[in-house]
Amino acid sequence: MTTYGTILIPVPLEQAAPVLREVCTAGYATPAGPRFCLAHPDRFVDGNGVFALAGPISAELGVPVLAAFQYDGDRLELEVWQDGVRAHRYDSWPDRDDESANDAPLGADPAAFLDFATGPMDSHRLASALADTPIDAEDMDVDGEPGYVWAQALH
Repeated sequence: MTTYGTILIPVPLEQAAPVLREVCTAGYATPAGPRFCLAHPDRFVDGNGVFALAGPISAELGVPVLAAFQYDGDRLELEVWQDGVRAHRYDSWPDRDDESANDAPLGADPAAFLDFATGPMDSHRLASALADTPIDAEDMDVDGEPGYVWAQALH
């Protein structure tokens, strides 16, 4: 299983670095353009996962942050944190381990992610991605299952 997590922070790295040094036990951060940075905490250190760190980072910086965690290629979890409180949660496959459950994503609300747009946003495309609905024909048959799309291709 391949898993990884990232925290998108809408401030330059220079502004976020002191807070990241304080709350993140291990990992690294990178700039992501002039207005954003990305934190990549080492999830193998207890209490150092993206969802555990997003709240304290948002509280200390006073900005919303987006924590993302991808499981293999087929499940994506996103949490928006504001002022230390989780404001929104998205899960592309919330009942992954329950074969009889509905596969519909949880929290597929494009408006929850507007603070993280880096430019003009195509709300139809974002809504389609969050709803796990491919727009492009080449994405409609991936891995031999019609309509199935890996999370990294869709998201």
